[in-house]
Order: sequence, then structure tokens, then C-alpha cells
Amino acid sequence: MDRTGTGRSTPGHRALRRGRCSETGRPYFITTTVAGKRPILVGCAASCAVRALYRFQDKGILLLMAYVVMPEHVHVLATLGKLSDLSQTFGRWKGAAAREINLVLARSGPLWQAGFYDHAIRHDEDLRNVALYIESNPIRRGLATTAAGYGFSSAGEDNRERLLGWESVW
Repeated sequence: MDRTGTGRSTPGHRALRRGRCSETGRPYFITTTVAGKRPILVGCAASCAVRALYRFQDKGILLLMAYVVMPEHVHVLATLGKLSDLSQTFGRWKGAAAREINLVLARSGPLWQAGFYDHAIRHDEDLRNVALYIESNPIRRGLATTAAGYGFSSAGEDNRERLLGWESVW
């Protein structure tokens, strides 16, 4: 594992990248998991992950459409902004989030499992259904009774107003 915690040096990461293409403006459904699936993305740690997503959006790197930070994984629906390489963009986000979370939790070492899962959204797929799937994750897991009631998700009204990705879709 490299020092950013993105796993670029592992063989499994290469397999995840095989066939991956990056296209600015295309929506991607991205999932990353905490190493060992440890449920540490709660409270302040979850807030750090959300802040890192919005920092990347504010810099024009990712344009968010939907997200949820669950205790052991993160789902993001976003389009690529300034950096047109998905691996580089999301790897940088993972590194930035890991540094902040490790600092807040007074821990060190890799935070994320190597690599991440991505799915390029096709023109015929319903983006709103993908967003609903992401935002409903806390309900399915019993962490909230409504999507908007889960604080680490784009479903909340304040968070929904900050999403810029819908403006960039096709």
C-alpha cells in the first residue's frame, strides 16, 4: 500500500483499473470500502469524508450528484471535472479523506481497501434511480428511517442544494 492509502502499488488495484476509461462529464457510480470493512466512518470521521467530497467539488475536480458515507464504505455518484482521469481523481480523494480521518481519529496507516469499484453510467440508465439507491442505503441498513434523516448523505435538504453534478449531465 502506498503512503496515501489508495493502494496503487497492489496487484489487485491493477485488475480493477483494467478496462477502466475516464470521460469528463460522464457520470460514474463509485464505491470504496474501509480496509478490513471496519465500521469507522461514523461521527467526525464520516464528516471528514463528506467535507473532502465537497472540497473536491469546490475545486471543480468532482461534480457531485449523490453520495452516502456508511460506517464501512462510501458510495458516490459524480461526474469528472478538471482532472479527466477517474483513478487519479478518486485516488486523490481517498488520500485526502484518509489523511483527515486518520488525524481526527488519532490513527495511522491505510484507511481504505486498495482500489475502488466504478460503473460508468450509460445514457439509457436512470440517474435518479442510481441516486435513490445510494441515498437509500442507510434505510436498508437500519441506520435511518428516511434518507434525509441520515446526516452523511446528499439526501438532506442542505446537502442536496450543494450538489453541482446534475447541471453537468449531458
